[in-house]
Amino acid sequence: MLPLPPPVVELVQLLPSLLADRREGVDLEIGGEPVRSPWRWQDGNPARVWLPLDLLERRFGLRQAAGPDGGLRLESYGWRQDLPASALTTLQDEVGIDATDLLDRLGARVSRPWGPGNGNRLRIDWSPGLVTAVRRGPGPVPSRIVLDLGAPTPIGRHRSGEGGSETLRLRLQGADATVATLRQQGLRADQEGDRLVLSLNGWRVLTLGDPARIVLDREGPGSEPAAETAPRANGPSVLRRSLDLDGRTVRLTAVAFDPRRDPLQLVPLSRRSMEGLSSLASLARSQGAVAALNGGFFNRIRALPLGGLKDRGDWLSGPILGRGGMAWSPGELPRFGRVRLQEWLEDDQGRRWPLAVLNSGFVQQGLARYTALWGPAYRAISGRESALVVEGERVVDVMDSERLAAGVPLAPGRQLIVGRGGVVLPHAVGEGLRLRRQAGPEGLEDQPFLIQAGPLLLRQGQVVLDGELEGFSAAFLSQRAPRSVVASDGQRLWLLTLEGEQDPGPTLPETVALLRRLGMVDALNLDGGSSTSLLVAGDEGSAGRGLGSYVHNGLGLVAPGPR
Repeated sequence: MLPLPPPVVELVQLLPSLLADRREGVDLEIGGEPVRSPWRWQDGNPARVWLPLDLLERRFGLRQAAGPDGGLRLESYGWRQDLPASALTTLQDEVGIDATDLLDRLGARVSRPWGPGNGNRLRIDWSPGLVTAVRRGPGPVPSRIVLDLGAPTPIGRHRSGEGGSETLRLRLQGADATVATLRQQGLRADQEGDRLVLSLNGWRVLTLGDPARIVLDREGPGSEPAAETAPRANGPSVLRRSLDLDGRTVRLTAVAFDPRRDPLQLVPLSRRSMEGLSSLASLARSQGAVAALNGGFFNRIRALPLGGLKDRGDWLSGPILGRGGMAWSPGELPRFGRVRLQEWLEDDQGRRWPLAVLNSGFVQQGLARYTALWGPAYRAISGRESALVVEGERVVDVMDSERLAAGVPLAPGRQLIVGRGGVVLPHAVGEGLRLRRQAGPEGLEDQPFLIQAGPLLLRQGQVVLDGELEGFSAAFLSQRAPRSVVASDGQRLWLLTLEGEQDPGPTLPETVALLRRLGMVDALNLDGGSSTSLLVAGDEGSAGRGLGSYVHNGLGLVAPGPR
């Protein structure tokens, strides 16, 4: 049934926005550097511009956290803004926000040069901020450097060199002394005229206000992820190749190894907590990986996993929707298939209560289970939730939504059974509940290591791409984007990325065609778009849309031994 047309009054109110010049594209120029990322512009007074949240984090220093009722809480140089869920939009495969006010506060100028002969590229420029002083920061962080600024300025990360290292460019006051001071603090600092060029590899960046400051914290022990381990000096060789796809060029970047013969092991890369994101470089350093590829999907607003992740037999996050995955044991080629995990609780009367998800950011009606592998605490993900606390095989507490919103500690031996969507919790304190589990039919769940993303592309030489079966939309399947894929040719395992040379990248059906041409027999699509990233020996082999985005988890190659 077609919806009723809106009242005439509503149409009159909407008319100005309907008539306004609205333009969308994927070509940006940020501080003089071309970046491929979706954007939206709409004429008005003032004109408005929407940009991906991930781009604003990585290139402009915006910090974000989950806000109330599914919204976002934004912060930059002490300026804070709460955005309701209704203010968020979708820009291709990215979460987009209206960035007009933020860019104005940062002194950035946005211009729309499209027109005859100008293409469809949006430009964002600014005058680099002036550094007025450099000092060691106070507080518990052992390696903290503070740059005092004359005014708020975009972080303006640039990607430079073949390795894609990130640099920060600012204006200097007292240049020689400033550069020398920064070098003494362990930063790679250079001077180009009146410009200060800082290498950001291995450093986290945040901003503070009143006065405007940029704070640099060295990533390492005491930060997330834990215990930094020095990677081996030499990683596996990188294959780079240009592939023709119906007259378009796709760049392949890949690492291949034989887990049965090569002295490397494949491991999942993850944080010690399932809530939060990290750069792929940080994840790789934390586990001594000499090569790393970004992994599965996640909720970018809440920074929670959306798919299975298993490490040494422990389900850090449970599978969802029967989506494609890959599981393996050390020294063997992985198995590919669709992953399901059935869990239920059984009470003293023999009644069964099915569990929808395990340690997951995927929200649906029913019961969900959370353990200490989720992190030190659980905070409510959806609206009104209630929960049972189970220790051993007995209910020891019942919690309402207010307590869950404040956060509930998780400890070994304690399980939290969360009810969502109006589900009434079936038990009270003192009653017995036992966990039961049944693995899916694919034979993947009994392997000690597993990662799930999807869709599954190839299995045993056959094309098995079925987005609808795995809960993906038709638009997702037909969208062009950078791709991350883990695949096998029957002899070696491949960690690879596919990126468009002059366009956003291949669709998933085109990705399958390219993989078959390369001789792959098994293949799993991982999170793509701006998450696409392949690192080899600490250098960026490829970065989707040039962003080097934060990710939730990944795959790494490490030398054998304890982790």
